[in-house]
Amino acid sequence: MPEDTPALYSLMNYAGLKLGTGYPKGGFGKVIEAMQKVCEAQGVVFHTDSPVTHFHVVDGRIDQISTKYGDSPYDGVIASADYHHVEEQLLDPSLRNYDANYWGKRVMAPSSLIFYPGVTCKIEKLEHHTLFFDADLKLHAKEIYKDPQWPTKPLFYVCCPSKSDDSVAPAGHENLFILMPLAPGIEDTEMLREEYFALIMNRPEDYTGISIKSSLDYKKATV
Repeated sequence: MPEDTPALYSLMNYAGLKLGTGYPKGGFGKVIEAMQKVCEAQGVVFHTDSPVTHFHVVDGRIDQISTKYGDSPYDGVIASADYHHVEEQLLDPSLRNYDANYWGKRVMAPSSLIFYPGVTCKIEKLEHHTLFFDADLKLHAKEIYKDPQWPTKPLFYVCCPSKSDDSVAPAGHENLFILMPLAPGIEDTEMLREEYFALIMNRPEDYTGISIKSSLDYKKATV
């Protein structure tokens, strides 16, 4: 909840409001591509589409990593996934620092429902960043942290990078990214996603005066 947030997090607000934000031309995928090029120039080999399913530990050291392609030995491992996932999904129970009871008492960080609409028209009133925090923040926060459920009146963020970068959408189109914070671990169905897409899009349509839903030529959703 906002009132429970450590004061240190105010630095994030300061950075955004006073120092500004940066955007890489071509989208943030270009940052990943640039890092990959630097690494490959140093001899690094990337294995994509290879989700790790298990760490094999021998004498306190990870000896092998399991993926859908089999088991492979490695000299060293850096696990950058969520700590809970690494312990509960990748390590044997005897090697974990915490049990399921411990994790069951933790307050997990919010998840999010993200839509990626492509629109066949320009939307003049949208900025690169637009916050639709025009409903009750306390209610939405309660439905994330205190009483986990799909939000009654969701708050959400709309990004329109094609306002700053012509390369991410065809001429005369807009590229949108819509993020709604959501409680972790709740039911997720295609029907719910469609219901909330319709609910969310009503507000940008009312604000801009444009029928965005009827102008779609692409839509994807992830949680």
